Amino acid sequence: VTANTGKRGGGGAHLFVQAVDCIAGPAPDVVLRASGNNQFIGNHAQGDLSDPNAAGGGGIFAELHSARTVASAVQYEISGNTIERNDATTHGGGASLLAWADGATAPTDAVISFHNNLVAKNAARDTTFRVPSGGGLYGRAVALGADAHARLSQSFLTVADNETELGTGGLEWDDRLPIGSTRIAGAETSFELSNSIVTGNDGYGVGYAESL
Repeated sequence: VTANTGKRGGGGAHLFVQAVDCIAGPAPDVVLRASGNNQFIGNHAQGDLSDPNAAGGGGIFAELHSARTVASAVQYEISGNTIERNDATTHGGGASLLAWADGATAPTDAVISFHNNLVAKNAARDTTFRVPSGGGLYGRAVALGADAHARLSQSFLTVADNETELGTGGLEWDDRLPIGSTRIAGAETSFELSNSIVTGNDGYGVGYAESL
């Protein structure tokens, strides 16, 4: 997957799952896998950070929206890929991940697994003062409602030589707990990183920004 352009994000691939009232059984009700040595090289994600719909993800934009669905009902996996020399004008030069859980009325999980990937020589850059971040990977977890749990699980990665204008060149994380009539204590977001190599990136290797 090479030399493609997304106007708001997902230059190489846009991977989308909306899981509503899915049932946990012997096997997941919904399965999305992007695995097996796929190569996402030289793709472009355009957009402006002032646009709320700008998604980023020069190589991949992966999003999971889950409502009234527990983790065992959905398998969302991105593994064993090369994500290299992609760029974004907003965030996530290599990849942008969004896990959104709406647990306002029932227990809900949104979990994206991103592992065994090479994320190298990607860039998040723009000419404006808004300074994009997350040269290699940008991850956002959003939890709405008392029984909402959003999680990004990252392991066995090599994140190397990615670039950004300011802040985090490697992996940038951001979470949201939206304020609304349904929000009470209990919503949870989490990020996991293990057994990975993060080296040679601009600025911070791993950065976190908390937003309400």
